[in-house]
Amino acid sequence: NWGQMFSIIIGVMNWKSWLNILGILLVDGVFVSWQLSPRVISHQPSETQLHSRQPLLIDFSQRMDPDSANTKIKFTPEISGSNTWNDSYDQLTFIPDEIWPAGQIFSLEIDRGVLSHIKLPSLNPYRATLQISPYLLTYLWPAEGSSNLYVANPETGESQALTGESTGILDYATNQDGSLI
Repeated sequence: NWGQMFSIIIGVMNWKSWLNILGILLVDGVFVSWQLSPRVISHQPSETQLHSRQPLLIDFSQRMDPDSANTKIKFTPEISGSNTWNDSYDQLTFIPDEIWPAGQIFSLEIDRGVLSHIKLPSLNPYRATLQISPYLLTYLWPAEGSSNLYVANPETGESQALTGESTGILDYATNQDGSLI
């Protein structure tokens, strides 16, 4: 029977064998915990600059505990805003209360220990630098004839055409926070 076979195996193994088995189980446990621990996958936009009241999206590797995550996220310098989560709680959207200050650099920090929905802590902190775009000037040019829409950086003088209509543009408008033309 199983009881007799288990007694025979236990009796044959010495304490070194038990230590080896416990060591293997410990290493496996650490590896599995590392694999299951939540982590930040990315933030968006990551390659471009933030502007105006553009939301910042933070993607996590798994469903998160919103209360834990909301307390572990910090911006330096500090900026107030609201956090909202998608339905699966694996993406946080931060929307600043005021516009992002033009030309400023922010540090995004998410401390280690942020909890997943099953209360597993993250093992590593997440750090990122966020560049806020400078103020840009939008204008129609030339004043006579067929005008097109341009954007210019007043600090560098760099200018870029936004439209290329052969018949020209007569007017334009922006949304309330200036993020869309």
